Amino acid sequence: MHGDAHCGNWMLDDLGHDTYKQTTIDWDNQQKGWYITDPGTVIWLANMQMWLNHVPERESKLEQMKNWWIDEYGWNITDDEIKQGC
Repeated sequence: MHGDAHCGNWMLDDLGHDTYKQTTIDWDNQQKGWYITDPGTVIWLANMQMWLNHVPERESKLEQMKNWWIDEYGWNITDDEIKQGC
């Protein structure tokens, strides 16, 4: 796992049509650990940024982000595991 997953350690390219490509950078804190920690950290940080900035539809955007992680992560993960990772 990356072990330091935050928005300063990945880049998003907008490919259009609500499609994005993520590139993870800064592997200096790479470590062994529970695989759900990385998506949990990213989702938690996104939630806090949207909450602090009063982003409209924050909860629906977080739900979509969680679904993307569940669909694309490559492991069989559940919504409950993501909540634990947060």
